[in-house]
Amino acid sequence: EVSFEDEHTKRDFAERCTSWPCKIQCSHNLETKCPTDWTEIGDGYCVAPDYYKVSGCRELQNFRGWTADMRSDFAARCLVAWPCSSADQGAPQPNGAVVQAECTQLELSVCPRAWTLVDDGVCSPPRGLRGPCAVPTDFGEMSSQEKLVWASKCLATWPCVGEAIPSSTV
Repeated sequence: EVSFEDEHTKRDFAERCTSWPCKIQCSHNLETKCPTDWTEIGDGYCVAPDYYKVSGCRELQNFRGWTADMRSDFAARCLVAWPCSSADQGAPQPNGAVVQAECTQLELSVCPRAWTLVDDGVCSPPRGLRGPCAVPTDFGEMSSQEKLVWASKCLATWPCVGEAIPSSTV
């Protein structure tokens, strides 16, 4: 059993621990890019802190385009928490950094970035891609959620609506 000498010490511990079992007294900000203590490394990818080790849960994850339900399910299954307020939405960019416009909606009706359309709904991976995801994939019958989960597992990204898309990926 864990005990604390006072309420302040308990709260301090709770803020540092992503799997604290007590009920959190806020509505989670599921619009943030990464769970609490994870680091955004760009294009929707987040990397877990060094101490994070949960069986069956990846330490590198792409949350781009995920719905609130998908994020809530991930939080419960992988023992992460999403920040409570928009004040936690990442650190300011270093001087001179180029910040891309925020992607508000993904274009899921085309192939993932760098993939090539070879047939109705079937996309071929980029040359040189290795691993279990390096096979032509039929996205035509997948739901939006299935496409997002696939992209997270395969570390692929979907273009944003309005993004210039090479004609070979359409």
